[in-house]
Amino acid sequence: MNIIINKFGDSLAHLVRNSLFDQNRYGDSFVEGKESYREILCMAAGMVARFSSEQASAVKVCICTDDKSVMAAAIVASLAGGPDLVLPYSFSEQVLVETREHTGYTAVISENGLEIGGVEILNPADFSGDPASLSMVRGLDSEFLCLFTGGSTGKPKAWGKTVRNVFAEAMYLAKKYSFSSGDKILATVPPYHIYGFLFSVLVPLVSGAVVIERVCTFPREIINAIEQDCPTILVSVPVHYRILKGFEFSGNLLRAAFSSSGPLAPEDGAYFSEMTGVPIFEVYGSTETGGIATRCRYRGETSLRVFDNIDWKITDERLCVRSEFISPALPVDKRGYFTTGDRVEKDGRTSFKLLGRADGIVKIGGKRIDLGEIQEKITGIEGVTDCVIVPLESRNGKEADLAALVEGAVDESVVRDRIKDMVEPYALPRRIKVVHKIPRVLTGKYDRKKILDFFAQ
Repeated sequence: MNIIINKFGDSLAHLVRNSLFDQNRYGDSFVEGKESYREILCMAAGMVARFSSEQASAVKVCICTDDKSVMAAAIVASLAGGPDLVLPYSFSEQVLVETREHTGYTAVISENGLEIGGVEILNPADFSGDPASLSMVRGLDSEFLCLFTGGSTGKPKAWGKTVRNVFAEAMYLAKKYSFSSGDKILATVPPYHIYGFLFSVLVPLVSGAVVIERVCTFPREIINAIEQDCPTILVSVPVHYRILKGFEFSGNLLRAAFSSSGPLAPEDGAYFSEMTGVPIFEVYGSTETGGIATRCRYRGETSLRVFDNIDWKITDERLCVRSEFISPALPVDKRGYFTTGDRVEKDGRTSFKLLGRADGIVKIGGKRIDLGEIQEKITGIEGVTDCVIVPLESRNGKEADLAALVEGAVDESVVRDRIKDMVEPYALPRRIKVVHKIPRVLTGKYDRKKILDFFAQ
C-alpha cells in the first residue's frame, strides 16, 4: 500500500485552490509580454466546456505543444473537472503513436498542424470561456497526469502523477527558493520535459513568477536571453552549462540558477558562477520520484542534501525514499518507501554521496539509457557470445560516450550496422571492440578495470 506522508497537513488543497483560481491574479502576466493569468484561465474554462458533454474522467487528452501558457491552462482545466492529461516526451510520430497505444488518448491539443489517424486535433486558440466558472473539482490524490520518458529502445515509459504529487513538489520548491511575482524564469529545457514542466509551468502557477517564452539551446542564444530578457532565474541542464564555458557575460540580473537531468561537472558550474556571480542548485531526482535532494557547490557543498520534506534511508547501499512527490505507479514497501536504482553512502545526518547506479541506468544528454537493454540486443546478434556496455568520458569533452566490448566471432562493422536499427541514436555505442574473451576476475565478475583499458586510447 502506498502510504502518503502529508507534509502540508490539510492545507495543500487550500493552497492549490488559492493559487490557481484566484481572481485577484487576473491582471498578472504569466508569459512575459504575452498571456496574462486571466487569459490562461479563459483558455482553461474553454477546455472544460469543450469536454463537459463527455464523461471527462474517462477522457484522455494529449498535450503536444511547447507553449507554456497552453500547458498551464490544460493543468487548470483538468483540476476544474476537465479530462486527464497525457504529456509525451517528444512530438515525433513514433512516440505519439506508442503513447496513444499505451493511454488510449482520443484528442490532441496542438497548434502544430499534427495529423494522427483517428485522433481529433484541437487548436488551443479555439478555447475560450468564463474564468469565473472555474473551481477545483479533483481531489489531491486523483491521478490526472501521465508523463512519459524515453527508454533506450525508444519505447516510452509512463508515470502517473496525482494532484498531490505535482503541486506538493512545486509549492515546496517555490517556498524553498523564494520564488515570487518578482521573478522571471528562463528555461533552456522544453516544458514537456518534467524538469522544464516543473520549473516553467507549475512553479510559476503557484508562485506568480513570470516565464520567458523562448527556449534557448545554443550558447549565444542563452547568453543573449540572459542579457536581454533579464531573467532572475535560469533553469538549465549540464550540457548547456558545459557549452557556455569560454563565453563571457556582460551583465545579468540572475539571483539563482538550477541544473538537473544528470550530474553537473564541477568545472562547468564553477565557470558559470564565476562569470555571473550566482549559485547553481543541482536538483537530484527523477520523473517518477520527483525531487529528492540538492547540492550547491558554489556554497561549498560536495554531497547531496536531502530536501527536508523527504523521508529517506539506505538499505544495502540503495537509496530508499518516501515522499508526497513519488508516482503511485512505483512499488513501495509496507512503510511507503521506494527503493531507487542508485547506490549511495551516507554523509552526515542529512546528506549522501552517489556511488553509481545499481540497475544499469545512465543518463546521456538528459536521456535515460538502460545499459542492460543494449547489452541484451547486441548479445542477440549472430556470432556474439557476450557483451559489456560501459559509459566513458567522450573524447570531445562534451558528453559521455557509450562503449561496447563484444565477445565472439563477428566483425565490429556488423555489430555497428545491426545495433543502429535497434536503439535510439543517443543510445548507440560510439566505440565498439570485439575480443576473443571479455576479462573477468576470479569470482567470475567482469574485470571493469581491464575492460576500460580496451578504450583507454
